[in-house]
Amino acid sequence: MSIFTISDLMGRANYLVLPVSLLRSMPEEWQEKFVEQLEEFAESFEDGSCSSYRVTKVDEDGNEIKDRYGYRHDRFEVQKK
Repeated sequence: MSIFTISDLMGRANYLVLPVSLLRSMPEEWQEKFVEQLEEFAESFEDGSCSSYRVTKVDEDGNEIKDRYGYRHDRFEVQKK
């Protein structure tokens, strides 16, 4: 699959949410490149339009539910398939 733009990847979605535990399971070089891209993104919107958000997983009725990729300070490795 070739993806050329964010629109190709995301379609009509407004936000991209990624589990931090899975990001931490990526190779260190990949993580460094990812962080550089996030920093460049944030620098492009220093006017405050790039806000902070809190994401909570919910079921189809809107009730908060536990995420299978829950964060724990002592566990950073995720088993890849």
